[in-house]
Amino acid sequence: MKFISKNLKNFGLILALVISASACGKTGAVNQEQETGTVFGEENGQEAEPGIVAPPAPVADNCIPTTCDTQGKNCGEISDGCGGTLRCGECSGDLTCGGSGTDNVCGQIVTCYRYAFVSERNGDVQNVFQADTCNQQAPRRLTQNSNPRTRFDHLAFKPDGSRLGVDQSTSGDNQPFPLALLLDIPADPAGSVAIDEVLSDELGSFFGDDFFPENLGFEPNGERVAFAANFQRLNGLGPNAELVNLQNLVLSDPANSSSALRILVSGDGERIRFRSVTWHPLGGKVLFEQRESSIAAGDIKVHLIDSNRTVFLGREIPGNLPLIEPIKGSQLAVTAAGNRLAFIKLVDGNSQIFTCNLASNPGALARETCGGIRQITSEGNNFLPSWTPDGEFLLFSSDRDGDREIYQMKPDGSEVRALTENSGILDQAPAVHPQSFTVTRN
Repeated sequence: MKFISKNLKNFGLILALVISASACGKTGAVNQEQETGTVFGEENGQEAEPGIVAPPAPVADNCIPTTCDTQGKNCGEISDGCGGTLRCGECSGDLTCGGSGTDNVCGQIVTCYRYAFVSERNGDVQNVFQADTCNQQAPRRLTQNSNPRTRFDHLAFKPDGSRLGVDQSTSGDNQPFPLALLLDIPADPAGSVAIDEVLSDELGSFFGDDFFPENLGFEPNGERVAFAANFQRLNGLGPNAELVNLQNLVLSDPANSSSALRILVSGDGERIRFRSVTWHPLGGKVLFEQRESSIAAGDIKVHLIDSNRTVFLGREIPGNLPLIEPIKGSQLAVTAAGNRLAFIKLVDGNSQIFTCNLASNPGALARETCGGIRQITSEGNNFLPSWTPDGEFLLFSSDRDGDREIYQMKPDGSEVRALTENSGILDQAPAVHPQSFTVTRN
């Protein structure tokens, strides 16, 4: 009996060890399944056992992260395609991330302005050139002048930019007045420029004599032209008669000159001259300078076409009465929006640029005013301001650095930069093209 009892005890001990070993084996298997990512029930679409959480899906062994260079990115953060993030750097200077128009690419979309100007860069003779504010390469020459006595002035684009009006004068050729030229501007930089002389018979006959148009100003929304008409008449009779040069300010429709021709202002005296003939962009009126001296600036006037009235452009004087003080100035330029005027006045013997805010005052005492007059240049002599189409900048010529160059600046006189830099060469008389364009800088 003792033997049997002893053996039963040994058998029970062995059985307990076997059960314990079996339980340990099952626990190890579960842990092994968790480590390999296999959870009970998932393979059959069943929920996992309570308390057991599935780990994140592993990254595929064959995923190769992309790079900033591969994606053409150079700023900000992008995905590497494998769940990570790439930092592609920062932009420098005026460039911004995405400023190029493409995400995560440094750049800047810049507005550029075409302009025509007069220069002596081809020898000692003047010619008309075209350039743009974003391109510092050699400008395109539009005329082929070779006479050192020939001068160009009063550049003005037609509203669509297809033609450029230019005054040409040559000393010593028995021509008492400038010739008005129209330059056809081709879109192709390699295309030839056609140059036509504007003759009096193309603009109508209103004196009974031939005349010479000058200072062409093109209507913004039509084909009419305002200009100064030069002509000669005999003053007096017999041996005491003198040949005098006179000038009228005229509005003409070249397509129908016989009915649309209107004389705005008649110059009775030999010294009266009309300059800076400029259409208001909204139409219906023409701004100009009327002077009686070749040196001092004249009065700025406005001709109201519908009412056939000419009034002073003035500034209001504070007080109980609506007093208007006439504004004197020359070389007028109006913004495309028609709300601002730039002009030239002498300050301490130097030509400086001023701006003011245009306003119309309807009613019985209809008048044109320009308030908030402000001087925006102070260095050297400054000439012939011309607004960019968006009104963001003025182009002008100046001798502030010793040579006459073309400059660009904000309407408040800030951010001045030279567009031309040619030692000893005259660059002047800029006229901005009415259409701008954009380029992307990276």
